[in-house]
Amino acid sequence: RHIFNSDVYFKPGISWALRTDFFSPHVVPEGCIPSVSRYLCISEKMDTLECLGLFNSIFYDYLIKLRMEKWSQPKFIVGAVKDLPITGCNSANDEVLPTLVNEGFKILQKVDSYFSETSNIFVGMFIINQEQSIHAMSNSMKTILLQSKSIIINIGNKIDDHVSKCLSVPLKELNAPEGIISWDLKWQRLIGLNLADEKNISNDHIHNCYCIS
Repeated sequence: RHIFNSDVYFKPGISWALRTDFFSPHVVPEGCIPSVSRYLCISEKMDTLECLGLFNSIFYDYLIKLRMEKWSQPKFIVGAVKDLPITGCNSANDEVLPTLVNEGFKILQKVDSYFSETSNIFVGMFIINQEQSIHAMSNSMKTILLQSKSIIINIGNKIDDHVSKCLSVPLKELNAPEGIISWDLKWQRLIGLNLADEKNISNDHIHNCYCIS
């Protein structure tokens, strides 16, 4: 039996889903071994968070889809990803992307802690004030979602602006057959369509989500 690439086992890196609407890599923490059905990208020349910012930009979703057979049904195989150009932003003094990615991660972590019952950081049911009404909790969660959505979209736009400057390619010059992915749509996919619109956060949702009797 031969074990391949054991030298990269347990190292932090980046992974992504094979079939999704858009290219959206995420961080893999140290101490993990990639499975057969998952890819692991390890950057030796640039910061992991900087690489994550580049890959999550609208530009890199656009670039990788240019290599797909169908724009609307992308398949993000490792061969298409590893040949992406990584230039322009990998300066030792460039902390813009790592800073933006870290800010975005903290916001999404907060959303997970309130709304993702299957997350290991979900603490929503433990922080409810028992004297607080369901209606009040519903309004509070709507506020959290609205604020988080605004911040994430703003961070995403800043990432795209920065990558645009690094690559010297204006965003308006990108032309796709079925349109360019927006950060508003990314937000919907990140947290789920049922929570993407704060109007869907009802008293019944709060009751079911937190198992309040």
